[in-house]
Amino acid sequence: MSNNEKPILLLTVISFLGAAAIFFYLVFPLYSGKDGFLEKERTFKIETEKLANLKNYNSDLKKTYQDLKDNKWEEAKKEIDVNFSSNDPMFLPKMYSFFQQRCLANGLYLDSIIGSVSQESGASAERVKKNQFSLSLSGSYASFKNLLADLESQILMASVENLDFSVQSSFSSGSKEEKNVSGSMPFGLRISVPSY
Repeated sequence: MSNNEKPILLLTVISFLGAAAIFFYLVFPLYSGKDGFLEKERTFKIETEKLANLKNYNSDLKKTYQDLKDNKWEEAKKEIDVNFSSNDPMFLPKMYSFFQQRCLANGLYLDSIIGSVSQESGASAERVKKNQFSLSLSGSYASFKNLLADLESQILMASVENLDFSVQSSFSSGSKEEKNVSGSMPFGLRISVPSY
């Protein structure tokens, strides 16, 4: 190597190392790290996916609404509302009849039924009411299990809040318990039915 080439070679190496140092210390941090370009690009992709999912959800919701409208949902809703509107003066008699029919269909005797309506708390307090029905039943345990399965399969949104039963070995004569046949047990149910 000649003397003229040494300073040029040294200057080239120093320039290359200087450029690498500038890139490593000044440019590279802009692309990496918490606030770097790559993290911002990743965040942008995630937000773009969220936006696309939201648009898909809204279009699916519009499509579902249109399908319900096309299938005459309003007419079907009127039939369902009859069961769930406690403002209807016939609501309690309908519910009493419903429980009576369900009990008889499953082989249970409905001794008594007591219904009450209370306002629910929270954001839906303006509309939703909690209707509680206390039923006193008698019959076999198998019939009681069938009634619970039957209530679970009904379209009526009813939830069993409390149930109790006991075995009585003997019945006193001349009382209400004479209606009970041998092998029957008394049961108690508290059922909650929401309405508006």
